[in-house]
Amino acid sequence: MILRVITDNASAAQGFRLGGMESTVAALPAELESALKTALEDENTAAVFITRELYDANAELIKEAQAGVLLPVVVRIDDN
Repeated sequence: MILRVITDNASAAQGFRLGGMESTVAALPAELESALKTALEDENTAAVFITRELYDANAELIKEAQAGVLLPVVVRIDDN
């Protein structure tokens, strides 16, 4: 199973990659939407972690994308 991180912080993304997680930097809502769609459609993805500021700024978009999806789990995390 794959663990993914979506963040707006390139340093955090690199740190998560070093920890063995797939990570994507999403500075714009369109980038977040694309990364989230990819993660939610991949049956091998177990969890998607989204950093707090990115999650909070795009909560509606995330909730809409996640509607009706049981897996993967989407979790808001701190990146500092």
